[in-house]
Amino acid sequence: MNWEVWTMKSRISCCNAGLLRRTLLRGAPLWGLWTLGGLLLLPLHLMSLFRVDSREAAEYLLGITQVGTVLVFGYGLLVAWYLFAYLYNTRTAYHYSSLPLRRETQFLTRYLAGLLFHLVPAAVIALLTILVTALQGANCLAASGTFFAATSLVYLFYYSLAVLIAQLVGHIAALPVLYVVLNFTSVVVETILASVIRTFTFGMASGQNLWPDWLSPLFYSLQKNLFGYETIWDEVTGEFQSVQFNGWVPALVFGAVGLGFALLAFLLCRKRHLETAGDVIAVSFLKPVFLYALSLGCGIVLGWVFSEYLFYNGRNRFLTMLICMLLGTALGYWAGQMLLQKSLRVLSKGNWIRCGAALLVVAAGMLCCRYDITGFSRYVPDAEDVESISLDYDGGIVTDREIIEKTVALHQEIVDQRYAIEAEAAQAPWSPSFRITYRLQDGSYVLRSFPLPVYGFDYETADRSGLAWAASELQNDPKVLEAKYFPANGVPAYDRWRVEYYTEDGSYMEPLNLTYDQGKQLAEAIRADIEAGALGGNGISWPHENLPVDLILRYYYGDAVSECGLSLTKEAEATCAVLREIGIPETVFEP
Repeated sequence: MNWEVWTMKSRISCCNAGLLRRTLLRGAPLWGLWTLGGLLLLPLHLMSLFRVDSREAAEYLLGITQVGTVLVFGYGLLVAWYLFAYLYNTRTAYHYSSLPLRRETQFLTRYLAGLLFHLVPAAVIALLTILVTALQGANCLAASGTFFAATSLVYLFYYSLAVLIAQLVGHIAALPVLYVVLNFTSVVVETILASVIRTFTFGMASGQNLWPDWLSPLFYSLQKNLFGYETIWDEVTGEFQSVQFNGWVPALVFGAVGLGFALLAFLLCRKRHLETAGDVIAVSFLKPVFLYALSLGCGIVLGWVFSEYLFYNGRNRFLTMLICMLLGTALGYWAGQMLLQKSLRVLSKGNWIRCGAALLVVAAGMLCCRYDITGFSRYVPDAEDVESISLDYDGGIVTDREIIEKTVALHQEIVDQRYAIEAEAAQAPWSPSFRITYRLQDGSYVLRSFPLPVYGFDYETADRSGLAWAASELQNDPKVLEAKYFPANGVPAYDRWRVEYYTEDGSYMEPLNLTYDQGKQLAEAIRADIEAGALGGNGISWPHENLPVDLILRYYYGDAVSECGLSLTKEAEATCAVLREIGIPETVFEP
């Protein structure tokens, strides 16, 4: 007997060639279609062009790179879903566990195969693109390398996230659902939750982030244009220099986080129980997390839906919202229990107690917001701590200390009269929002928006003693209007001014592009009327005697475009005269 055979230690393999080859062959339809799509978009498309230069090729390649960073979101899910679907069927799970391959080897082999599903097609597409463009006399080596690297790093992130979720769930339908939910729930829940909180939290403004947008990575990358590019031109000669990709840092961050997800998935794979096949959540300690997250999510989303579409005109919005959110939370809790236990018989004493605890948490959170336990609604920054302010959505940035002190004082007065304002706003014919944006000395921002009741819609009947009139006068202060129409004392590109006005029948806005002289003449007239106190802004209560004329003024400062409502009255004689002279029809000035 050869004792060396009996005492030889088995070696641990990180990859099994047979399993890898079989996985790649069986996945050929998936990665084949991915390759075909890439070939049609890049080398075949460029080949169909009569001629393409280096700049055009680079711009097109980096544009496809942007598209690719979005498409890998779905492709990564499909690849992970295909490779790890065996975990969700008891028979196949036990079959693969009976093979003479360690669990770690099977995971790493499949994970590597999933990476090759993208890396090999991307490399082939990039190399063929380089060849095709070279035959046409263009050099796109750097752009092709950027396409390969950037799409691969982002694919690593989404694919690894899908693989991690594949280890967390035990049902074939749970993987795509949870993948989409985790990628979009943050922005969806934030939008709805902010809408819910604004209904009973005094001063909360729209557009106020509750948590970072990067928790929804696809939405964040699209919103911030993380993987964009720009064409660099020589400022003196105007000649083309290069096409620069701006997404290297986010791409590397995506790749690094993807590696972290892959490591977590590997650790979970080693501890996963095969008998959890068919369960919604395969990891026992995450089941309570899933249950209460589903309860809270349903409470927010369903509560908002019920309140908006069933009880929108209810007089007590807070009580209505509270009842709807509690109902949504209860529905989410019992639905979650049924999913986890795979049974309709979930009405046990323990579940009733846990459901009651979830309802108490939701009710406590809403009561804390309503009665301002955190001090959010009562907070007014000190004028000394404020660097600048902006009033309304299209207001300019004002640094004048007098205006800042007036704004802070008005803010304090509004906070002191909170409950009277809320009661009047529910009864007033119109309660427009007065919005304030503070930039503090430390660089942070404070946003507030208050509904101020307005009584009377013209100069004679307006309530001059109310807060709405005071807010409107502040919005129409000459210093505020100067900052609004001429931000940061910049010099506009007068030849890029455009005025849009309603046609005679009011069906659409007619644009009128101005020449340099016309733009400069209009700017001087606006400044003259502002100094004379004759030009109105978008005040929430008009402090001018004559009815306003609404136009849209769009103008440019360098490459930045600005747009604001040019709200005129007949008092603004200089501005109206210039507008008539440059061709605005007389019907626009008729009330």
